[in-house]
Amino acid sequence: MDSSFLVTAWPKSATASNTWDDIHAVMAWSFTALFTGFHPEADWQGNPLPPHLARLARKPITKQGYSFWIFNFLGDLEYYSNHLGFPHWSSHKFCWLCDCNQTNANKNLYDFTDNPGWQLKSFEGLKESPCTSHPLFTIPGGLPEYRVCLDVLHTLDLGVTARLYLACLVFSTLKKEGAGNTAKIWAMVKDAYTEAGTKEKFNNIMVSMFCAAEKPFSQPAKLRGHAGEIRHFIPALALMAWKKANECQAFAHMAECCHHLAKFYSIIAEDDFFMKNSQEAEQCLKESMMHYIWLYNHFDDGVRFTLTPKCPFLAHIALMLHFQNPATCPRVRLIEKIQ
Repeated sequence: MDSSFLVTAWPKSATASNTWDDIHAVMAWSFTALFTGFHPEADWQGNPLPPHLARLARKPITKQGYSFWIFNFLGDLEYYSNHLGFPHWSSHKFCWLCDCNQTNANKNLYDFTDNPGWQLKSFEGLKESPCTSHPLFTIPGGLPEYRVCLDVLHTLDLGVTARLYLACLVFSTLKKEGAGNTAKIWAMVKDAYTEAGTKEKFNNIMVSMFCAAEKPFSQPAKLRGHAGEIRHFIPALALMAWKKANECQAFAHMAECCHHLAKFYSIIAEDDFFMKNSQEAEQCLKESMMHYIWLYNHFDDGVRFTLTPKCPFLAHIALMLHFQNPATCPRVRLIEKIQ
């Protein structure tokens, strides 16, 4: 559980498009055998095995009788849609886990209350009508829709956090006619870093890192940086927003938004693969997003506080916390075979 082992890798840019079917078929054959725990009786094309492999057919792969279970496929939404056959984020029905779609998006897509307007698809429905027929999902062990991982790195750090949270305090202090006093903002960031005890931090903050310097309100803000820098910026932003909370109601919501997100990050960083504090983590994530939705509705300019296709997936991460810590994404788990 504490180690990762690279089984194989190949450069994607060096492969031809017609080679992927064979590669995936071999992988599916191999992992299917690992799932059963026994050596296969035929090769990946159904042909007889050569003599040195045929003598192993139907014998346990390990002396202990272990099976190997694929727990997660890890990637971003582009990989899921363009390579694994999942719905594209710009399509009408883009979510493979619930009934949200582009038509009802404004009404219930970003509903993080305990009784949201969307409904999860049933296990029976997903099993009868899977959203993809990709060969990798012929490997037994779980439904395709729940096997792809909505993880913290892609969904939060480089997605929602970068676009929605980290730009909110800095961007809201800019003036529409120009970049504003970025030197003063950076001084506040440095003080907040010191107060929060942040170790992994940005060396500087410039307007060009999160929006157009000349016209800061011409496009949605998104802070550019490494995942660690983005993630560890949240506690500092929370402190900065709290110090401005008496200036206006929006800063109070920014402070609550960043505070709950920082607490969520802290919980998943310290908890195990199977979480003991999943209920608290779920509540923190929901509270953070509800404050952000307030900011989105309050400003309503489509620039400062924007909603992206990754936002609704946070509601699913909040539910998946009870089964797996989203900060841990092992691809294959070893389980003892029950005789």
